[in-house]
Amino acid sequence: MWNGQRFVQRDVVRARPGGTVLLRAVLAPSHRKGTATVSFALRVPRDAKRNGFIEVQGGNQGESGFVEEVCFFEDGSECGPEAGAQSFDKLLTSLRSEPRNDVLVARLRLGPSGATRAVRSTRMDAVVSGARFIGFRLIR
Repeated sequence: MWNGQRFVQRDVVRARPGGTVLLRAVLAPSHRKGTATVSFALRVPRDAKRNGFIEVQGGNQGESGFVEEVCFFEDGSECGPEAGAQSFDKLLTSLRSEPRNDVLVARLRLGPSGATRAVRSTRMDAVVSGARFIGFRLIR
């Protein structure tokens, strides 16, 4: 997080409604040496009223933090007891709504439901996996 002079690592960031949170993610590629640095600016909505968290994650994780398994077997026996038969159209819809696996995504989620209130993404030159969650406190 940007503290006004430099980027520092924080477990919790604070901002006012209408303010901007500046973040920097340092990624360690598995296919080459060194690191890649990505900066984000998340704008806190002016009508924000609740605390929450910021999640920064690779598109390979899916929006929910994991890639959902879709099952096509009628009885669900091959996919686990809770999986039911799903249509190919549902699979396509699910895949279209997920971020690409070569994208780094930052989301500001507020309130008890974790509603997404701001999103920024950057396309990378490789698959991005992993995630980090940072607490967010609204300054009133």
